[in-house]
Amino acid sequence: MEKKEPTTIKGHAMKYARSFNLQLSEEQYQRYYRSHLRKFGGWRNKFLTAVDIVDSIRRDQAKQR
Repeated sequence: MEKKEPTTIKGHAMKYARSFNLQLSEEQYQRYYRSHLRKFGGWRNKFLTAVDIVDSIRRDQAKQR
């Protein structure tokens, strides 16, 4: 059986978050996704958008600590 790569922004974000042992909830993903769209629009690559979303979440969690 082949290992398939994600095809959606959410799929990429979930996979990237797992590499940092980060559990991404649906609510958290939606909040940061909407924020990202307001800042940068929707024209970027899916993977880069997912990376930006996860990095924003990690940055905010680091600030809270």
